[in-house]
Amino acid sequence: TEVAPVKTVPSGTILQGMVEGCHNCGRCVKECPEHALSIKPCEGGSTAFVMSDRCAGTACRRCERKCKDQLLHLDNFVINV
Repeated sequence: TEVAPVKTVPSGTILQGMVEGCHNCGRCVKECPEHALSIKPCEGGSTAFVMSDRCAGTACRRCERKCKDQLLHLDNFVINV
């Protein structure tokens, strides 16, 4: 049997992604049970940051569902180096 590759991220790493059109309402941040998500306004939307030691962006995805405009997509986030 073949084993699918697993993407591992070192603890303490920040995942980052642009959320175009985000109004910075904070609903996604409040919904996160792990307090792993933060949002900062920027031109054209917001930049979202996820603390990987609290969330890998693969489990509950409550933040994505809470965005009323469906703008937040954790799959698009990259490691902030």
